[in-house]
Amino acid sequence: KVEELVTQILTNYHYRRVPLNDSLSSKILDNYIKELDGNKMNFTKQDIQDFEQFRYSLDDQLQKGDLTAAYQIYNVYRKRAKERFTFVNQLLTKPMNFNVDEIYTPDREKAEWASNKQGLDEIWRKAIKSTLLDWKISGKADTSAIKDLKERYSRSEKYFDKTKSEDVFQQYMNSFTESIDPHTNYMIPKAAAQFNQEMAQSFEGIGATLRLDGDYVTIIELITGGPAYRSKAL
Repeated sequence: KVEELVTQILTNYHYRRVPLNDSLSSKILDNYIKELDGNKMNFTKQDIQDFEQFRYSLDDQLQKGDLTAAYQIYNVYRKRAKERFTFVNQLLTKPMNFNVDEIYTPDREKAEWASNKQGLDEIWRKAIKSTLLDWKISGKADTSAIKDLKERYSRSEKYFDKTKSEDVFQQYMNSFTESIDPHTNYMIPKAAAQFNQEMAQSFEGIGATLRLDGDYVTIIELITGGPAYRSKAL
């Protein structure tokens, strides 16, 4: 019902009046795949080919309140992501060979999709090795680096497992709204409540804006007039 309503509002009342047709459907599909796997480290080339069946039907599904494509694509992504977590755990039980010349490009936005699971394994092996090498150069002990990396991916997997159906729905609807206008977003109720709170500056707690930066929560700024700001202790 929400999908149908959002579709009606955007197609009838958005200032851009972008027609909901096959052309927009194609753009939505590309946006959704990029939203889920922008660095091309989870989907395979075959997965992407399988998703082509939805390229020109998302416009019809949106109008009907049909979420088949949205969740079918996400479920493949979820399966692939879980496979990656398993692979990383296995990889970190084996020693890394730093005596061979290899090339790794972190930004894979313009790279080709991996042909198969083995191709993904190779991409992830180099990504993990690159991280360990950075830490090694900075002076971190190998055992400590392995331990920290295992903990990082364990936390990531726990966070990933907390994804709910409504979170997936928000991602999909944003792929739709941003295809019309990059400044238009759909928010699920909890996200909307947080947004409204921030806009109203009705913060609770110490009065600081926080952000998850890697493995740590970082204080980005103090809220003017808040407890932390007034205390001058931070």
